[in-house]
Amino acid sequence: MATAAKEEQKIKVDLHIHSNISDGLYPPKEVVARASADELDIIAIADHDAIGGIDDASKEARARGLTLIPAIEFSCTLEGRDVHIIGYLTDCHNHALLKWVSDFQQARRQRLKEMVAILQSLGISIDLQEIEGDHQAESIGRPHVAQAMVRKGYVHTANEAYDRYLRKGAPAFVPKKMVLPWEVIDLINTCGGISVWTHPERKTFSSYIDLLCSHGLHGVEAFNPKLKLVDTDRLLQATRKYNLLVTGGSDWHGLESDKPLGNFSIDSEEIKPFFDLYESLQEEQNSPQPR
Repeated sequence: MATAAKEEQKIKVDLHIHSNISDGLYPPKEVVARASADELDIIAIADHDAIGGIDDASKEARARGLTLIPAIEFSCTLEGRDVHIIGYLTDCHNHALLKWVSDFQQARRQRLKEMVAILQSLGISIDLQEIEGDHQAESIGRPHVAQAMVRKGYVHTANEAYDRYLRKGAPAFVPKKMVLPWEVIDLINTCGGISVWTHPERKTFSSYIDLLCSHGLHGVEAFNPKLKLVDTDRLLQATRKYNLLVTGGSDWHGLESDKPLGNFSIDSEEIKPFFDLYESLQEEQNSPQPR
């Protein structure tokens, strides 16, 4: 009976999913359809530095009776380490957010041009148009370059493309535009959203959690099917120590190596404070503004 009672407290939630607006495999509408078929209760599509799929996904979710939280995964860097922050948004049409996304996409495209030029100098005949033309993505990056190299036979796998050409230290690597985590935390606050540190690495987490909390970080992604239980427990202890919200997500891209959507659940009591705050921010966003 105790086990059954505990199961009743679980909800099928995935607050970290990608579509082909960034580096996922499926269009936003199909992602929602798959989540619905897998009987998820609540999802968030959080594409890398992109929000172009939110409107289509939201319409599809409403039609299917599925709750979708608009989100974006910001690619940040701190002392040379990746620190990714997901913003769960109540206003995804905020002017400051739209400008940030536009500016960042321009920087991404410039980076892509530089990578392609280096690859061409190494005898790899790919061009910007064929990489961009093959995708609906708003956020084009190294995964798309790697896929183009596989298709044209220069490498056998995307991993080989990274190892030989695209990883840090490889000949065609170009650093991304540096964005500091607290810059996007401030932006998320401007949009009436919730900032969550996603898939934090153990060493990076211990080095920077105090700093990010001092800048107003709201929460940590503590539940992920790729995490060992000991790591989830460690993150949950940290959320209690720093009074942070808890979220969970699979970082699903639709790849063969990904586990199916809906393959894990989250203790409803752990994630309830996140939903309570999000609902409160939504109400605040939707309330009439004083003239």
